[in-house]
Amino acid sequence: MAHVGAEKDAVYKNVRPAFYEQILQHKVARDNESAEILDAIFGNVTYDIGGICNFNGFAYDLCYMTINGDTDLSSFIASKKGAAEEKMNEVLDLVKGFDTK
Repeated sequence: MAHVGAEKDAVYKNVRPAFYEQILQHKVARDNESAEILDAIFGNVTYDIGGICNFNGFAYDLCYMTINGDTDLSSFIASKKGAAEEKMNEVLDLVKGFDTK
C-alpha cells in the first residue's frame, strides 16, 4: 500500500499544480479577477472525510434515520462507533506522512 500513497503524493505535488496553473489560470480564467477567484476557491477547499468514506455506513445511515424520523441518536452512535473508529484509523494510517504543501 505504500506505493499507492507515494503515487497520490506525486500526483498532488506535480500534476495538480501544473493542471491548476496551466489549464485553470491561463486557459479557463479569462481575466485576472477570474484567476483570483480560482485562487480563493482552491485555497479554501476542505473535505469531509466522514462523508467521503462513509465509515461503517455512518453517514448514509444517519441520513436515512433523519428521513425516517428516527430520533434515537444515542443508540445509533453506540451501534456504529466501534467499527467506524476502526475504519477511520485505517484511513488515517494510509494518509499519515502525506506532504500536502
